[in-house]
Amino acid sequence: MGGRGSAGGVRGSGGSQSFSAPAMSGSEKQVSWAKDIIETPYKNLGLRADGAAAIARRFEAGGERADDYRAEESAYRAAQARYAEGMNSMARNAPGGLKASQVIERRGMF
Repeated sequence: MGGRGSAGGVRGSGGSQSFSAPAMSGSEKQVSWAKDIIETPYKNLGLRADGAAAIARRFEAGGERADDYRAEESAYRAAQARYAEGMNSMARNAPGGLKASQVIERRGMF
């Protein structure tokens, strides 16, 4: 029973972007595991960006500048976009399509 994963891509704008792992072939269990491997770094970058934004809002609410935290937030959001594009590029360039087993075998790279 081979699964095909989702179509992949980045959707949304600003802090509300979402990312789905590119389509993959393999068993349902393999595809699910591989999607988690690929999507977790993207989610972690978003959590760091959200944390920096929350700290910035606290400073700003107190009338203080939060330029460093806003820069940190921006850097994490940019890293999210680069990561998503890298994953989608990897899928586009995979000869014969992206295989979940290959993602699982190379999970340390993500």
